[in-house]
Amino acid sequence: MKYQWPGNIRELANAVAYISFMATDVVNVSDLPAYILNTDVDFSMEFCYISTVCDTEKAFQVMSHLSRHNPAGIGRKFLETECVQNGISITESEIRRLLSIFTKLGWANSHVGRSGSHLTIKGQAVLDWMKRYKDILIKNKKITC
Repeated sequence: MKYQWPGNIRELANAVAYISFMATDVVNVSDLPAYILNTDVDFSMEFCYISTVCDTEKAFQVMSHLSRHNPAGIGRKFLETECVQNGISITESEIRRLLSIFTKLGWANSHVGRSGSHLTIKGQAVLDWMKRYKDILIKNKKITC
């Protein structure tokens, strides 16, 4: 009740989607996204999920590029160009799929047209967490899922 919901209904919808993804039949306070609880953030469960459905290095790169273009947003084609320029071989189709996953997890918002896509507050928190643990998570893959 103390959380301000800066993203309004979209953020609430993302939180509900997250809970339905990560929780069991009964939802407890501990099942809420960590950024809502304002606790030490540990996104290892979400990272485990991401590592089963996509290439984590590509996910990290796309999130990094989204972050650089917050809050204005960036289009898929421009994301593809930036990734390729940084040595990441990725297609617009892969970017569309990653953005869909990020949106389901509440990490990004994607819009049709000129608005493009951008990271949510939670997405930025996840990216910051990934940057802190990048060597362990992405390069060495030493996380226990």
